[in-house]
Amino acid sequence: MDRRTVDVSITVPELVQLSFPAGDIDLTYADGSDSVVTEEFCVYSNQASVDFDITVDPSNAPSSGSAPVMKSGSNELAYQIDLKKADGTSISANIGHTGATAANQGDANQVSKTCASGGNSHEFIITVLESNIEAAVDGSYSDTVNVTIAAN
Repeated sequence: MDRRTVDVSITVPELVQLSFPAGDIDLTYADGSDSVVTEEFCVYSNQASVDFDITVDPSNAPSSGSAPVMKSGSNELAYQIDLKKADGTSISANIGHTGATAANQGDANQVSKTCASGGNSHEFIITVLESNIEAAVDGSYSDTVNVTIAAN
């Protein structure tokens, strides 16, 4: 009889993943009110300490001011981005057009990479003030917001 021993091993790296279950964010205008959308999203991490950095960075640079803007050609429409944990705790309010990084965040979902179980962990609140909408030239306005999650 011949007997051999074989070791089996795996090294699991620190993982983080970002998922936006609903995809793109579309706002609508209703006369007499601000246009506000709250969009939940998922930050997953397998880290024991659940510690990560989250960066929110709008793409459009405004011709003046510090607010992010949606553009329609050369026309601009200022808007607000607030970043919160799913329980409503603010992480970063009124993020400027130059973006913001919130370091050492917790509360990532540790159950499912897509938050299919355990629930979404964070939310964006996008607001376009009614006064800004009324002052804007008619058109279809948009911006691309880059969201980056990094293990730390």
